[in-house]
Amino acid sequence: MEAVQTVNLVCLALGRFESFTPHMKGFTMKFTLYWLTGKREVVEGEDAAQAMTLAGYGGGAVRALDFYAQGDNREYYWDATERTWKKTRAMTVG
Repeated sequence: MEAVQTVNLVCLALGRFESFTPHMKGFTMKFTLYWLTGKREVVEGEDAAQAMTLAGYGGGAVRALDFYAQGDNREYYWDATERTWKKTRAMTVG
């Protein structure tokens, strides 16, 4: 469990993306890419780098990526006026 916590802390220090869980080789996971253009895309691979490669993106594409999240993430929406991704607020009932 300590390794997972360490990886999560490193991920948080490096950028704005969700918690990362180490994977097993050969096991594919989904990653949601949030582009600087406002496009949201789900890709699959053993890790985020492989998922982007399998989707046809080269190393230069990372410059156009705002951030990514693990899984089919829908926690952010594109604010076209401010040209940025914003976290969706949780709705409370009652």
